[in-house]
Amino acid sequence: MTANTPQPLRRRRNPAKLLARLNPKGIGLPTGAGRGSAASIESPLDVAAALGAIGWQGEGPRLAAMVLCLRWWPGLFEGPAKVIGYRDVSKRITRTQFTGRRDANGRAVRDQVITVRTERVAIEAPAPTPAMDRLLGLLVSRLRHSITRNASRKRGSRKPARHSERGEALPPALLERVTADRFMLTWARAVADEYRNPNQCPTCLGYGERLHLVDVEGKPKAMVSACDFCGGGGVIAWSGKRRAKALTIGEHAFREHLSPYHNGALILLRELEWRGARMLVHRLGFADPD
Repeated sequence: MTANTPQPLRRRRNPAKLLARLNPKGIGLPTGAGRGSAASIESPLDVAAALGAIGWQGEGPRLAAMVLCLRWWPGLFEGPAKVIGYRDVSKRITRTQFTGRRDANGRAVRDQVITVRTERVAIEAPAPTPAMDRLLGLLVSRLRHSITRNASRKRGSRKPARHSERGEALPPALLERVTADRFMLTWARAVADEYRNPNQCPTCLGYGERLHLVDVEGKPKAMVSACDFCGGGGVIAWSGKRRAKALTIGEHAFREHLSPYHNGALILLRELEWRGARMLVHRLGFADPD
């Protein structure tokens, strides 16, 4: 579809459902339209072509499309599985054997013998792809720029900081540890993992909406409203304890110094995802997503 598509066809489309067509289970064999039915308006080839066209527009649109795929098309960031380690798994095997004795009624006595067997199992994980390396590089540069900018800012400056740079300057020892390349890469992976797999809202169970059978006055009336706990998103952020564990750093140090930068990186990903969603639906000729 193009911008010249008739107005009745320019309806709203969910970018998540469009990208779901690129998953292996969503790609079907091309079949002709039956009598009295029209062909599919957007096929997996159309969605893939739209993503490719967005990537050719420049580095900014390419990153926006990548972040959109980070949430809704994870296959782009997962390469072939490779072995990253091994772990020992213990299995309890219970078997029954006769002892050769008999009870008072003359029946044979059987005992249960428990044997513990230990096996060495390989741990597999998807290999990194060039798309994931590029996205991690973006997050590393964003985090490093925010931290070094705050570290070089004068204490007496009254210039307001951005929403992602409201934290105070880090202590020298923590600054040296955080700005190390290995820690920065680990931090970028933690931000990407949280963005891909956020916690489900315990109130609305991921739907983002709640059904009320009575109104505010107590009268019976079925109505749907946005969830107050998650703001209608259906997901909530990781806890500070889980974030600190992913970075192998103390929870107090993370909450006190690193939390603003972590939230700023997540805000950057949300903004890029929204830009990528708008460009995708516009490229396919639909209206803006909700």
